[in-house]
Amino acid sequence: MLPVDTVDGKEVSLYVESSGNKEGVMVLYLHGGPGDCCHPNIRQLYDPRVYNIVMYDQRGCGKSLPKGHLKKNTTPLLLDDIEKIRKYKGYDKMVVSGGSWGSSLALLYAQRYPQHVCGLILRGVYDLAQDAVVDDMFPENYHEMNELIHYKKGMDRNKLIYHFLSTTKSKTRKNRAIRILCDTSPMYVKRTKPNPTRSTQLAMIGALYEANQYFLPKDEIYKNMHKIKHIPTMMVDGRFDIVTPPRIAYRLSKMMNHCSLTFVDGVGHTVNENAIAEELVKCSDKMYKLCKKCNK
Repeated sequence: MLPVDTVDGKEVSLYVESSGNKEGVMVLYLHGGPGDCCHPNIRQLYDPRVYNIVMYDQRGCGKSLPKGHLKKNTTPLLLDDIEKIRKYKGYDKMVVSGGSWGSSLALLYAQRYPQHVCGLILRGVYDLAQDAVVDDMFPENYHEMNELIHYKKGMDRNKLIYHFLSTTKSKTRKNRAIRILCDTSPMYVKRTKPNPTRSTQLAMIGALYEANQYFLPKDEIYKNMHKIKHIPTMMVDGRFDIVTPPRIAYRLSKMMNHCSLTFVDGVGHTVNENAIAEELVKCSDKMYKLCKKCNK
């Protein structure tokens, strides 16, 4: 548990775990969401003989404390946390890897601290654009949510969802809204008995960030791509990924000097799809050869 801040007099501590070679190249994995957590199967993407594999749960997520906290939970603070983890691990440079929202964080961190990034491995690349492609695929959920929050044309739907979750006194209606958000999230694996804590974290933190445009200008990533165009980057996207459409990765890849982009047939948004996982393993093996001089 790594202390990084305080909120309402309580210590904000991040759950950080390391595996693999303690003397190897550090690879930091950034999970998706916002609101998800790190999962053990992610370790399999990196060769433990050569990588020091570091994963952590972002503020309010997973095992980090306080659980589900929303105050002092912003993108700039998450970027500060990543830098604190790098310093804590004692590395001057590291490979930064992430999927979906994690890919956004990876790009943003690299743009702020390019001198500390020797390579990027990105999956399901997201640019913070908030294109509502997923809503088109779940029309029944979309309309049910609109009825719950009393949405009318012209309103800011994301802010309305967050306000509803934060203020409704009906536990039944709030749980239904949380369930809808989780049912339409690619990060949430459906279970016979859903995990209520994880469901709430994913819904509330995700709604917070979307209601606030991720606490950054919408074009933040694009306008700063010139700062990282020299960094070796490998992107993997699913050809039919509706959450982070391939055009995003394609556009960003064209703004870099050393970027390889692989499209994998299939839905391909998460590492639960074998073809995506296999391609990411290839990327991490290639990246090690490029970054093996990134020593402590």
